[in-house]
Amino acid sequence: AQNFLRNYVWPGNVRELKNLVQRLMILGAGDDIELTEVKSALGTVLDSVAVEQQDSAPEFFKLSLKGAREQFEKAYLEYHFEKNQGNVAKLATAVGVERTHLYRKLHALNIKE
Repeated sequence: AQNFLRNYVWPGNVRELKNLVQRLMILGAGDDIELTEVKSALGTVLDSVAVEQQDSAPEFFKLSLKGAREQFEKAYLEYHFEKNQGNVAKLATAVGVERTHLYRKLHALNIKE
């Protein structure tokens, strides 16, 4: 149980760990905490975290796949465009696409050269 807890990724930080330990102390059957008890207690925590994450999902998760892809591509290309000081040839090399394709993509995403 200790190794499982050490290796667990804590999405809810220290508060989640504290709540889990309290829950295990209250619900624990004996002196030692078993792995099944930890997993069972984490199951309830994970369910509540999933609901929280679902409610606070980033806006682009609410878009269609096409819309999310376009939003990502625009942000990605704007970042690299700025990083390469507006040099389209360097930008094409940096992002690994042909320059002619990149010009079309910049135009489609309304990124000014």
